[in-house]
Amino acid sequence: GSYVLPSNFEEVATGVLKVLNNLALLDITLMQKMLARPDLQMEFFHLMSFLLSHCATKWKVATDQVGMLLLESLLLLGYFALFHPGNQAVLRWGKSPTILHKVCDLPFVFFSDPELMPILAGTLVSACYGSEQNRDVVQQELSTDMLLSLVGSCRNGSLANSIPPNNSIIGDLCYGSQSSNEPKKSQAEVAARYGRCNPKGTRLSIVKGVALGNNARVTKSRNPRDVKATKTCEQWALKHNLPASESSSTFMLHSRFPISFMDRAEEFFSAGISNVSDES
Repeated sequence: GSYVLPSNFEEVATGVLKVLNNLALLDITLMQKMLARPDLQMEFFHLMSFLLSHCATKWKVATDQVGMLLLESLLLLGYFALFHPGNQAVLRWGKSPTILHKVCDLPFVFFSDPELMPILAGTLVSACYGSEQNRDVVQQELSTDMLLSLVGSCRNGSLANSIPPNNSIIGDLCYGSQSSNEPKKSQAEVAARYGRCNPKGTRLSIVKGVALGNNARVTKSRNPRDVKATKTCEQWALKHNLPASESSSTFMLHSRFPISFMDRAEEFFSAGISNVSDES
């Protein structure tokens, strides 16, 4: 039905999502646990379903307010679902089109623009990795070539190519998920390591776009991965005539996936494609 939104709706919604995305960088386990509460989980489902429809309908370019809101929405969906089966299930709730369907039905530029493809790929990998049901939904919506092209786009220019995978909480989670010979690190263990065992260093270095006191201290504590990630966001912002703060958390998810994890993700999707071919 018709609805009337405040004139500053996109701006305020983008700010709220930025806060949640920064929280995920501080402690993804806390953020996922908070949004997985039965009451908030349902609210989150309705919110993200609405935002995807709203942004897709009003989409023009990635650099206007609607575009930035959509990028932050995709980023938050990725953090929400990453290695969390319960949250992954939320993405296929309800009648079609579900959240997963809406992600697969984004404007075509997300499937063709080299700068936007990795953002979509990061969300799809987080939404599907480890969930065969979600993978099946996506594979019904996207062609094999398109899907593998999206996953492969994360390799091009990825910061994870040259940075060790355990330099961030996201990288550590991905690294722990890919080896069957080593005990998998739980989100709680990784969060404890980054959030409580080293609060002065990592908490300052992970957050982007949030003022945490002395700028010099923040710069000192950043590891090489954080510096490169910040430069990437700033370069993209300058290219599109945006303040660097406007894209501070954009691209963060896929750029923190280790390249070896992307190999595993490609195998995961390829295995699903093979299963579909065998059944047919």
